[in-house]
Amino acid sequence: MSKKKVITASIRSHSRKYDELYEAAKKILSEYAPCSFTEGICMAKSSCCEDCRHLSENKGCLVKSLSCKLWLCDPAKRKFPECAKRLSELVDIARKYRFLGFRETKCEVLERVAAGRRSHFEAVFW
Repeated sequence: MSKKKVITASIRSHSRKYDELYEAAKKILSEYAPCSFTEGICMAKSSCCEDCRHLSENKGCLVKSLSCKLWLCDPAKRKFPECAKRLSELVDIARKYRFLGFRETKCEVLERVAAGRRSHFEAVFW
C-alpha cells in the first residue's frame, strides 16, 4: 500500500473516531443541558463562545468542534458533576488521539493530527 493510501486511511479512521466522540458528547450535553441558555446567556452568565470566529448570531456554532463540545465552565461542572465526569472520560480518549484544540474545526484537527503536530491548547489546558 502506498504512503498516500495509508495516510488517507488513517485520516478516515480518525474522522470516524472524532465523529463518534463528538456525538457522544452531544448526547451527554443534551441529557444534562449544563449550559441552560436563556435569551443567549448561559446559567453561568458567561459565554464560552464569545468572539469565536465560528459563531453565527442567527445559527449558533457553524462547525463541529470536539473541544468545544467537551468543555464545561467551573459553575457548570459544580452544578452537573455527573455530566462533567462523563465528558472528562471523553476528554481522556480525545487526548490520546490528539483531537483537542482550542476552537479548531474538525478539518483543522485532522490536518494537524495527520501532520503529526500537537495543539498548543492541548498541552496547556487539558
